[in-house]
Amino acid sequence: MKEERRKHIRVETPECAANCRILSPETDGQYKFTVWPVKDVSLGGIGVKSKEKFSKKSLAYLNIDLDEFMETIGVIAKVHWCRGEKIDYEMGLSFSWWPKQKDKRLLEEFVENKMLYKDFEGVGKIRIVNITEDKENI
Repeated sequence: MKEERRKHIRVETPECAANCRILSPETDGQYKFTVWPVKDVSLGGIGVKSKEKFSKKSLAYLNIDLDEFMETIGVIAKVHWCRGEKIDYEMGLSFSWWPKQKDKRLLEEFVENKMLYKDFEGVGKIRIVNITEDKENI
């Protein structure tokens, strides 16, 4: 069984997009502007889909649209890995620096809310709560 090395819980985010300015060897020292669909996000990084391959350690300034109700957050990230072929790549980026701490708090709230709600087909989103028994009030 493969050991989990992640430090942070990740949540799936099919409704999210990341507007990106990336600087890498593939961009010849120039910023490239692109938009990536977001697969998942955690407090430590983000998984995206790309039509282009970028080298490990490429630097990206991301503006992530979490969903239609929340503000866009800005963060500096670097490419941690890139897999795929031709025009179908997946990349993992690790967050390196938060220009605004407010954006980091927004992401924390977003991840927490995603973990608390589950979408049930035909029913909609239901808040998942952990009920503990209070033995003193029984």
